[in-house]
Amino acid sequence: MFRILPVLAALALVAQTEFQDEAEYREEMRKIEHAFTALSEYRGVRMGPELEREAARLEELFTDVERFWKARGNEEAASFAGMAKDGAEEARTAARDGDDKSFDAALDTVAASCEGCHKEPLDKYRFRLPE
Repeated sequence: MFRILPVLAALALVAQTEFQDEAEYREEMRKIEHAFTALSEYRGVRMGPELEREAARLEELFTDVERFWKARGNEEAASFAGMAKDGAEEARTAARDGDDKSFDAALDTVAASCEGCHKEPLDKYRFRLPE
C-alpha cells in the first residue's frame, strides 16, 4: 500500500502538467508569451523581485512543455523546451543577483529556443510566431 502512494503522487503530478488538447497547449503558449513579454518589459526598469518571480514562472511553464513533448516522444521539441527552461532558470538567478548582462544573455537563450521550435516544420502542436 505504501509503495503505491509515491507512484500515485507522481502520476498526479504528471496529470497536472499534461495538456489534454490543442487548446490547452495553445493556452500554455499564451502564458509563456505573456511571461516573456513581462520579463522584457520589467528588464527596462530593473525591477529585481518581479524579474525573479516572472523568470521562475517562465521556468515552470517550460518545464510543463518539456514534459509534454517527452511524453509524446518528440526529443527535438523537448530539447527546445529544455533549452528555454534552462534560460529561464539562468534569468531567475541573474535577476536575483542583479546581473544585468547575464540576465540579457539568458533572455536571448529563451528567445533562440522559441524561434528554433517555431521555425521548424509545423505539425499539430507547433505554431508559427506572430509576424
